[in-house]
Amino acid sequence: DVLSKVHGLVACHPDDVEPKSKEVHRRLTFFVNSLFMDMPDAPSIHDMFSWNVMTPYYSEDVTYTKGDLIKRSDALGVSTLLYLQTLFRADWNNFLERMKIQDDEIWGKKNLGETRTWASLRAQTLSRTVHGMMYYEKALRLLANLERLDENTTNDLMGEKFGYIVSCQVYGNMKKNQDSKAEDIENLMHRFPHLRIAYIDSIRLNRAGAAVFYS
Repeated sequence: DVLSKVHGLVACHPDDVEPKSKEVHRRLTFFVNSLFMDMPDAPSIHDMFSWNVMTPYYSEDVTYTKGDLIKRSDALGVSTLLYLQTLFRADWNNFLERMKIQDDEIWGKKNLGETRTWASLRAQTLSRTVHGMMYYEKALRLLANLERLDENTTNDLMGEKFGYIVSCQVYGNMKKNQDSKAEDIENLMHRFPHLRIAYIDSIRLNRAGAAVFYS
């Protein structure tokens, strides 16, 4: 995989590898300019302050389903997926190239999950928020790698230095009702093991309706 990428960089014409997205150009320009700043030396990751972030969530979209994406919106006049494809045309073409598929193959069992994720990361979904926040963990892992820390030490530090909590108030009810949003939240927890979900659940004690609540 690495050799194929190196070959691609060497064999391609410079015009072919230059990013076509204006947003990519903006981010790369900002990053390169930041390298010329007079930046102080960063402390060791062991000496960093720890921090936690919490995102409130009730029942908004987590990850778009196939039904959400193919449904025609009254406001847009087209399906959600077609709208996103049009708005992010270059991103969509890159997605098809990366997946090595054509437009008519996106709903296949093998590609459905990635298609849902691609669309959800370009809309106002919980999935997009979680993916964005977990870049902090990815950055910490990069710093740990630069300091040549072993994997076990790195994993321990991830839990100590950064915590991300999503307060899903009705997550317990979602699981009981077999809501697809609960499954999507569980998929996020599998994808990001250090993600924490806080919610209030209840257990019915008797037929009179008495219940005990816990979090």
